[in-house]
Amino acid sequence: MIVEGILEISDKGHGFLRPPSQYYKHTAKDPFVSRNLIQKYSLRNGLSIRAEYKKTRGQNPQVSELVSLNDYTPDEFIDVQDFEDLVAVDPNQQIVLETGAEPLGMRVID
Repeated sequence: MIVEGILEISDKGHGFLRPPSQYYKHTAKDPFVSRNLIQKYSLRNGLSIRAEYKKTRGQNPQVSELVSLNDYTPDEFIDVQDFEDLVAVDPNQQIVLETGAEPLGMRVID
């Protein structure tokens, strides 16, 4: 069975998927994501995850296999850089926004 949601990682290293059907709030039936799976794929808080899960007796369903991470396959996601690691690039050319003598607002921005 397939489940989707936003990953929330606890202080202990394991996590839970918060489903959109519950407005991403904590419920007792949220699928469990193991610490090993989080470490294997370098998962972080806030990822949108689609995964297969297995039901466990008396506990939350447990994620068994990842299908997609932020619309990437797990193999593609490994190559995605963290936002914090990206480098800002200043533009080399000025973008001219004005269209003519009027409006003055676009000239002020340029």
